[in-house]
Amino acid sequence: MTQPRLLWINLQGADWALMQPLVDAGALPRLAALIEAGSIGKLFAGQSLRFPTAAMTLATGASPLRHGIVTPLVEDASGPVGARLVERCDLGVPPVWEHVAAAGVSCAAVGWPVTYPATGADNLLVVSDSFTDASGTAFETWPFDPRTVFDLDLHAVFSDLRLHPSDVSAEMVLPFLDKPETIDSGSDERIVLLARALARTLTLHGAATWIAEHRTPDFLAVNVDLVDFLSATFLQYRAPRMGHVSRSDHARFANVVEGAYRTFDMMLATYLELAGEGARVVLTSDHGHQKGALRKRPAEMRGGKVHLAYRDPGILCAAGPGIPEDRLVFGALQTDVAPTLLALLGLALPSEMDGHPIADLTTHVPSERRGIPSAQGPATAPAPETVVPRLLAWTRAGYLPDLPGSCDATREMTVSMQLEALARLSITAGAHGKALAHLAELLDLAPGNINAHVLIAQSQIELGQAEDAATALDIAEGLGSENAMLDFLRGRIAQSRGDTETAKAHFSRAAQKTEKTAEGSRLLASIGWAQLRLTAHDAASSSFEQALSIDGASTLALGGLGTVHLGRKQFTQALSYFQSALKGAQHQPKVHARRGFAPLGLGRLGEARSAFETSLSLAPGLELAAEGVRQLDQISAGTAIEALLQNWRAAEMEA
Repeated sequence: MTQPRLLWINLQGADWALMQPLVDAGALPRLAALIEAGSIGKLFAGQSLRFPTAAMTLATGASPLRHGIVTPLVEDASGPVGARLVERCDLGVPPVWEHVAAAGVSCAAVGWPVTYPATGADNLLVVSDSFTDASGTAFETWPFDPRTVFDLDLHAVFSDLRLHPSDVSAEMVLPFLDKPETIDSGSDERIVLLARALARTLTLHGAATWIAEHRTPDFLAVNVDLVDFLSATFLQYRAPRMGHVSRSDHARFANVVEGAYRTFDMMLATYLELAGEGARVVLTSDHGHQKGALRKRPAEMRGGKVHLAYRDPGILCAAGPGIPEDRLVFGALQTDVAPTLLALLGLALPSEMDGHPIADLTTHVPSERRGIPSAQGPATAPAPETVVPRLLAWTRAGYLPDLPGSCDATREMTVSMQLEALARLSITAGAHGKALAHLAELLDLAPGNINAHVLIAQSQIELGQAEDAATALDIAEGLGSENAMLDFLRGRIAQSRGDTETAKAHFSRAAQKTEKTAEGSRLLASIGWAQLRLTAHDAASSSFEQALSIDGASTLALGGLGTVHLGRKQFTQALSYFQSALKGAQHQPKVHARRGFAPLGLGRLGEARSAFETSLSLAPGLELAAEGVRQLDQISAGTAIEALLQNWRAAEMEA
């Protein structure tokens, strides 16, 4: 291979807000060196943050509706419980390592979800995340699952690489804890969870480093989930102390998540050494975690709701030959990672990838896309005896709700989850007709599903079907739903009817009912924008400020306040809010366009044109930005005519 080796690590759940202070304090020296030598940025989801949907968006470069992994479960009518975890055969498009292998490049993938049963090729070695799913009370009672490692010749070697949670020693756990002498390690489930997470991480690390040393692949993709696993339980104990956390637990467990980052930093040193000098490294995460008062209690995440603790964006860091040093990367999306990896390897892009190579990281941008076969080996069905242990492992991690007692109930729950997820993704994508079709199926299965009726109302409002939307909300209320979202949607309906006063009243009630959560902040920002469209600037400003009091980094609320000040011709204040919004996320064409009108009002025409052009580069044809350019051109033309007239008058006088 003519290209340098490429190492891609997805540090699942890593967040710059938690990681950067540790880097600045010198606690993560390897990561600090990587940052100094390369480029960093934020990585935005665009759609779903849920597991394993987001991980597969990274791995495939395709949107969830294209790659097809929208929930952790799929129906399994012939299986022992009526459902199973998503497997490689459920993935609608190939992951990036299969494209790389098909191009003749040696590669390996370790620890990724949706890779079971492991398949591969002569130049592709896959080790599934299920390789670590321990059973039994000790290593001796933990049977090796041959479907977790592709390559029969390596099964004996990899079986010995595993670490059972019972073999995690006190010396391995103690560095994560403060005041360990006050903890009853025999009865505290949190210590068991910590041991399990460490065993999982070290097992996958052993597999990945063995491959790096003995197989020396040109492309190695590793998924590390230690930070994500530990954050779900231990992030609540970090400073500042949350109200429900006792002082003793805060003192004991405050630094567990920091210990996860430190552990990864030590692992990174090994990866970099094995990759060799001159290798290129790409580090990502598919989401971050809520911070401060927005952190979730474990009780709020039970039942498969761990994603409520997630936040956008994740991290992006890259370094190595050909990658610019000391550069900030803006506007990167999850779907852009896989195309960027292919571009770094000098390979063509497959047509099924929705993303694009990140221009700040690579100068190689393939000009055309084409259908590219993957190097996937023959798919094999999971053994029935592996279904339940794997389900239990994911339930324990918080990714799944507890399964109902019967196969029929489990199948119904699984199908309902999939249909609702497909509907939500379709709404996000603006495909409201498809969303309604999915929701109709969902109601056939579960007529009492309140979420379905609320989602139906959302799509019907967008499609201009106000009366049908009102009926859907009536049904939701009849089923017992009464919350801020219903008031907000009723306000949207009144707004569509031209009943301004009723709409304002509904929006006001919605704002009063909204809870102080991350979801509440997003709803308040949406309420603010709806009020802004009614020219209720004071009410909109209040809603945006409420949203920011919950989440000070809300780009939706910051952009809203910028727009309020723009409408009041307070251009300096508007510019400040737009700039703050763009610090959080550069990939916002409408914010760039609105930002352009602020310097335009201040007479800074060059700055205004730059903002409009940035907006149009992100969203060609955006009318808001195009109008800004037209206004600039008119001003420029008027200025030119005035200059000609002045010159002509001066010449007349001289004559």
